Amino acid sequence: MRMTHDAITRDEDHQMADTTRKSAEQNQLEGKAKEIGGKIRGKVGDITDNRSEQFKGKKDELKGRAQKKLGDAERDVKDLDETL
Repeated sequence: MRMTHDAITRDEDHQMADTTRKSAEQNQLEGKAKEIGGKIRGKVGDITDNRSEQFKGKKDELKGRAQKKLGDAERDVKDLDETL
């Protein structure tokens, strides 16, 4: 079964939307793991001179960084709520 670009994009959007239902700690850890995985994928792309893997690695890295920052923000809001 071959997926179209639109189906893949919708799937990626769905995955990102799921991050809002996770705890701050889950988003921080999963985001960091995705960021590291993206860096590794990018380096593999560098070593093999594969531009597609380089770009996919950078995309994964940025998505992971965004998810980690979401977790950081959720934690900050939770901490603020507790102090009020």
